[in-house]
Amino acid sequence: TLRALASAGIDPDSHLSRSFHRIVHRAYFSTDTTPSNSQTPLPPVKGSSPQKPQSVPVAIIEGNDGKKSIQKQIQEAITSATKMIISFMTKLPGWTWFYLTHPTEARESLKSLWEAIKHEAHHYWVGSKLLYADVQTAMKLVRRTLKGSSLTRRERKQLLRTVSDLFRL
Repeated sequence: TLRALASAGIDPDSHLSRSFHRIVHRAYFSTDTTPSNSQTPLPPVKGSSPQKPQSVPVAIIEGNDGKKSIQKQIQEAITSATKMIISFMTKLPGWTWFYLTHPTEARESLKSLWEAIKHEAHHYWVGSKLLYADVQTAMKLVRRTLKGSSLTRRERKQLLRTVSDLFRL
């Protein structure tokens, strides 16, 4: 699996590849072959040996307790952020020198950056207006419901979608 991750362009030492490897490991070496929602056993994996798979405790795969894995994740995040900051700081003088000596590229870069900023600002503006309209409609639906009227399926879906959008913010 590590070769497959490397060929897909994923760093084998990254958090994502370790999580993927942990899932594959658990699926391969788990002795439970029945899904939690049914009683029928899963078919054996193609190309696997007919021997009974070994049981590996979940604590060994994920660490002894949840706190260590969370601490490790925090440590990895801090390390990754530090590496990015150091990388940015080491590249900054070169970028500064390049744009000082090539003013036309600097103007083009600033122009494309400004276009991206305008595009994102427009995107947020339109999204905010749509969310405002959805909230207004949802308020009307809630008022109607509180007065005792029932909602149609479409109105219920819209109300649920608007509330989930608000919680997603």
